[in-house]
Amino acid sequence: RPFQIYVNDVPVHARGYNWVPADAFMSRVSDEQYRTLFDDLTQSNANMIRAWGGGIYESDTFYELADRLGIMVWQDLCWPVQHT
Repeated sequence: RPFQIYVNDVPVHARGYNWVPADAFMSRVSDEQYRTLFDDLTQSNANMIRAWGGGIYESDTFYELADRLGIMVWQDLCWPVQHT
């Protein structure tokens, strides 16, 4: 069986991108910059992004915009990788 994403038992064709922080310093990213980036996502017909968990969790604005625009967020966790 092929890999398939389901939301509420409905198959979803995921179209999206890998998201890395817009800036290394979160305080420099304005709400307007987030809106512009999310407008670009919706213009490209994306419906999902993978939020890279290598350093930060995004701002509330990020998650609110994703929710409002119907963008699913596959959130990585900021846990260190340990090799045993």
